[in-house]
Amino acid sequence: MARLGMDDSIVENVANQLIGHVAEQINSVITNITSLVHEASGAWDGPDAVHFQGDWDSAHRPNLQAIHDAVVEFGNKAKAEVEQQRQASGA
Repeated sequence: MARLGMDDSIVENVANQLIGHVAEQINSVITNITSLVHEASGAWDGPDAVHFQGDWDSAHRPNLQAIHDAVVEFGNKAKAEVEQQRQASGA
């Protein structure tokens, strides 16, 4: 028989980890890569260097930021589902 419903404390924990720890890890990756790109840019001149920095600034960094935002949204959705479950079960 299939289970219906949720263990709200487990799902809430997952949501909190997505919103907190996982989102912080993604921000850390963005910060680390930004630092590395700036380090490379400080030691590299010319059009290829400009292109390298531009790729990070215009494409890769925004993509990682979008992933961060999606993970936070995903965690918030899980939190909302927990609240709905608690309301439905009268908890």
